[in-house]
Formats: sequence, C-alpha cells, structure tokens
Amino acid sequence: MPGRTTQHDLGAAITKLMSLHDGDVGVVDTIACGRAAIPALHSILRSRESSGIFETRCRAIEALEALKAYDALREYLASPQDLSDAVERAGEDAVINAAVRALGRLADTRDMPLIFGLLRSRPLAGVVEAAGRFRQISTLPDFIKALGDDFTRSAAETAIRRFGVKARPALLETAISPICVNNRETNASIGRRRCVLRLLCETPLTADMLPDDFANGIDADDPWIAILTARIALALLDDVQRKRAVARLIALLKDADELIAEEIEDCLVDHFISARPAIEQAAQDLAASTVPIWRSHDYSDRVFERIRKRTQVHFAIQGAVP
Repeated sequence: MPGRTTQHDLGAAITKLMSLHDGDVGVVDTIACGRAAIPALHSILRSRESSGIFETRCRAIEALEALKAYDALREYLASPQDLSDAVERAGEDAVINAAVRALGRLADTRDMPLIFGLLRSRPLAGVVEAAGRFRQISTLPDFIKALGDDFTRSAAETAIRRFGVKARPALLETAISPICVNNRETNASIGRRRCVLRLLCETPLTADMLPDDFANGIDADDPWIAILTARIALALLDDVQRKRAVARLIALLKDADELIAEEIEDCLVDHFISARPAIEQAAQDLAASTVPIWRSHDYSDRVFERIRKRTQVHFAIQGAVP
C-alpha cells in the first residue's frame, strides 16, 4: 500500500541515522517512518558506547522527540548509568543532556520529580536548563550550587534570573559565605560568589537588605569579588564604606590585568563624585613616585588618564593627572 512503512524502509532509515556521514538525513527518514521506528530508536538510546561517541544516540533522541515518544526518554533518564570510565561517562553525559533538554521542552509538570532528582544526583548543564523551566523555588539552592561549575554556570544563571527578587535572600547569603578548605576558598566557591555578585548587581537592592558583614567582601583576596562588592557598596552604603571601596579599587590597579582595569575604571567613573578625592590623591602620589611608569602590571596611570577623558565633559579634575 502506498504510504505504508515497510521493514526495509525502516531498516534503511535506521542505518542512515547511525551513519557518521548520513546521520542527519537518517533522522528525517526515521521520523517519516512514524511510530514504527520507536522500538529501534529506544534500543539505540539505551545502548552503551565505550568509545564515548554520542552523536548516534543524540540523533535517536531527536527522532524520539519529534515522534513524541517521551516515555522512552523518561525510562532512559529514570536509570542513568553511573560509568567509571571517563571517556564513556563523557559520552553518556552528552546523551543525558540531550534527553533531558528534550523532556524539558515539553514542560510537563509531571516530569518535575524525575528532572529534579537528576538535578541533585547528576547536575549537568542540560539538567539545570530543563529544571530551570519550572521555576520551583525549592530548586534555587541547586542552581546556586551549579554556579560554581564552569559547565553549568550559564544555565544556572538563566534559571536564577527567572526567580527575580525571590532569589535575593539566598544570593545575599551566598555572597558572604565562602567555602574554604585548609583556610583557602575553593575555586568553585570563588566562581559561585563572583556570579552571585553579578546577579545582585542586576537585582533591586537597598542598604537595609545587605547583611551586616557584606562590605567585608571589599577586601576579598579575589579581585573580582572585591570589585563587584565595591560596586554595590558604592551604590548603597555610607561614606565610610564608599571610601573603603574606592581605596580598594585604586589599590587593585597596581596588579591588575586589562579586564580588571577596565572594570575598575567603569566603576570609578560611575561613582566619580565619591571617588574623585581619592583619585586625585592617588594620581599625585603616582606622579611623585620613583617607581618606573613602564611597570607593566600597574594600570593606575592609564586608568586615571582614561577617567579624566571620560569625565572632563562634566567635571574638571584639578591636577588629577600630570
């Protein structure tokens, strides 16, 4: 009968789907076979691949999603394989990411227990992305934790932004709570706090919302944490803390790189009225210094000059830069 899928058609489509060369065409042909293709696609999805190659299984997921065979995805995700081999595990993670993203796009609330369980046991980027679609405040700590991982950070930031001001208390608490090992803050904690502070810079805040020891972040060893804390302090806190913030920003210029120097410059320009006296004094001290101006890691002179040019339309920096 015309239009009827034969076993030959299905076999040919699956063969193409599994081909490195014709895989994309195979997805289209397999979808055209309709629901008769689901068992074969499900079998491909569940197969292990010790080489770590994941493209074929991801194509199977694409076809299953198009055929609305979500139960096959649910069954696969309900029992993720915990593999010891690093190469095989990397491939498996890619397949999990593809499957959970497909399920997340469905946005069926009945899938929340499954996806949230993965969020806690296997917090991959695709899992974080899918879980973020449901905007459940109970998952906020998991998203904040995911900020500490380079691979999940972007998806976690997107998920947290969806909560709006509801995320504010947890973000403020995280900002002042470094996680240390042997008296040193871990890299994950540093990355997490940097992201949290950036998110707080986007969030409506008032001085009374900040924890009592929030300003201590101005003196953090990590320059980005110090800069971002200083930016918030300059916008919200009293004169004492604003002076403290400006002094720290100027001090950081002595060992800054270009990105840090640009961030400090923008911050000092944004709060120039508060920063002006300290900038003028620092510029005078720099002019009187015997340290060679070509010292590569000291951006003070360059930043002060750029600040002068950017602010001279509205302000006159009397004697700030020689």
